[in-house]
Order: sequence, then structure tokens, then C-alpha cells
Amino acid sequence: MGIITDILKDIPLSSVLRERIIEQEKIMTAQESKIKFLESQLKTFQSNNLKSCPYCNTDTGILQDRQRHKLFGEAGVFTHIYKCSNCNKNYDRDVNK
Repeated sequence: MGIITDILKDIPLSSVLRERIIEQEKIMTAQESKIKFLESQLKTFQSNNLKSCPYCNTDTGILQDRQRHKLFGEAGVFTHIYKCSNCNKNYDRDVNK
């Protein structure tokens, strides 16, 4: 079983309450695995798209500047400004760091 059921195994609980706890622990475990999967997908997406130039689709972007996002800067979002060394155009990406 899970951590919660291991802790509560010696405490007298009604069978209904015990079943609810077991169900909630299963849901929590499923949600944790979904979160881990989505976090890995997000990291993959971010690493693939941060430097990719939207004009020529090459990964030759060179970071020129980093600024707080105009709307979401207080929440830790930054705007990274890149310059593509292939097509020489500027572009930006929002990064949550």
C-alpha cells in the first residue's frame, strides 16, 4: 500500500473510511505519475523550442538579452531575446524560471 495506509494501519477506522483513504491514495498516485510525465514533456518541449529560430527553423539562436516579462514578470517569467546566426533575425521566447 501507500504511505498513508501504512501510517493508518494500526489506527481503528471504519471500513468505509479505510476504503475512501485507499481510493484517494490511488488517485494521488495516478496524479503524481501524470505530473511527472507532463513535467518531462514540458522540459523536452522547452529544450527543443527555446533556441529554434521561427524564421529558418535552425537551432542557431544566440541569447542577446534577458528581461522580465511585461505582464508576468512578477510570477518569474522572463523574455529571452535571441539573434539567429543563420538568418540574422531577432526573436524572443518566454521562459518560466
